[in-house]
Amino acid sequence: MRRVKTKLNQISVLVVALIVSISLAACGDNTATTAPAATTAAATTAAATTAATATTAAAATTASGSATTAATASGSVWLNTPGQVPANIKGGPGVDLANKTITVASITDMTGPASNGGQLAFRSLTTFFKGLNDRGGIDGFKIIYNNYDSQYSPQVATQAYNKAIDNTAMFSFILGTPIVGALQPQIDQDKVFSIAASYASKWVKDPNMLVGGTTYRVELLNLVDYLVNKMGKKNPKMAFVYQDDALGADIAAAYDVAIKTYGVQDMGRFGYKATDKDFTGQATALKNSGADYVFVGGLYNQAQQVISTASSLGYNPTYLMNVIAWDASIFNTGAKDAIKGALIPYNAPSWTSTNVPMITQMNEDIKKYLPNEPESSGFTTDYFDGIITQAVLKKAIESGDLSREGILKAANSLQNVDVLGYIPPMTIGTDPNQRLISRAIKIGTPDASAPSKLKLLTDEFYMGEAAKNYDFATAP
Repeated sequence: MRRVKTKLNQISVLVVALIVSISLAACGDNTATTAPAATTAAATTAAATTAATATTAAAATTASGSATTAATASGSVWLNTPGQVPANIKGGPGVDLANKTITVASITDMTGPASNGGQLAFRSLTTFFKGLNDRGGIDGFKIIYNNYDSQYSPQVATQAYNKAIDNTAMFSFILGTPIVGALQPQIDQDKVFSIAASYASKWVKDPNMLVGGTTYRVELLNLVDYLVNKMGKKNPKMAFVYQDDALGADIAAAYDVAIKTYGVQDMGRFGYKATDKDFTGQATALKNSGADYVFVGGLYNQAQQVISTASSLGYNPTYLMNVIAWDASIFNTGAKDAIKGALIPYNAPSWTSTNVPMITQMNEDIKKYLPNEPESSGFTTDYFDGIITQAVLKKAIESGDLSREGILKAANSLQNVDVLGYIPPMTIGTDPNQRLISRAIKIGTPDASAPSKLKLLTDEFYMGEAAKNYDFATAP
């Protein structure tokens, strides 16, 4: 087992209108050295990957200065329109009412097996919060954004959580099913609203959490429905290869439903550990199973190795996979020719979708803060978690209560919120079936010539009957 480090990487970004300096300091050390000013999230990320460092961007002006939200691509929707702040607004942990700042945090993997996704999330959220503060913040409140490295280790993530909790109003992003699972008891005890960047279905039952995207089960059910009902592949022979932990178990629950609902012939289930380096055993078992289709439930780096190894054995089925199993870097691996015809959720609009106000706003932020960022659906979905954060905190501010209880109440009472056209107006309630971002997905297939390396197969969002009727309240 990988040795757990006792020091944590904390990346603390105070994002305001003008960034003038970055201070790098070892965690727990009161001394700091000043580095040259960074003007892009990419520069901040480079500093962030240094072991046991904390990165802080200081403001040229105080966060307590007055702010007026300028007109944006979203027009005059509530989200980006200045609202009334009650004179007797209540504060809480991570809230500085005098200086009008709110501290939020994320716990991502910056240095472990899911570090590509963790670093992408850090860049995306940094870009979002910089843009948000430059647009005047949330009703005049500026956001301080801190990121903590979990190394994709539950033990390290717990240390990160304990370091953050006393000065954090909410968690805008917690990456990974094993990580969210390890932190859930503390999140529930502290009643701190948290956005899970793990799309496991069980989180929708927790009123302290919101799944920040389409659940893994919805993805699987819609992909299989499309295969059977739109592509006409009746009673498909399918195998399931999965990360053998809480993540894989969550996806397996939907695989069971697909077998019963769509007549899938189960040709075998083959697990692997997140830390595995050799996938010859799984690839050989898949080849021997006789499956024409393989569903991959796990992180993209292991998924690529499974597919590459299977291809080297002469086995090239049609793959279906959750969004976390896909990454465009697969075109640089031995799996590039083996993924032809794969079915993959494409849950974000293209960056050329200028009819979507959130995409227009995001493109403006990218141009200003991160001009060399390549298009990816992951960047877009992570940016949307920033939008959710903004909506929740704006509701809490205008309700006059930024305490933990007030933020949680705001999160569970969002009604018909225009989230800049990214999805239909969002309503979040307390019933598990009301706590879903969406039950529909768009579906793509790998295409190296497409901007995001995925070509859309469905112009509109696709929702099969099993996903539509799935009862999250009673599901395991």
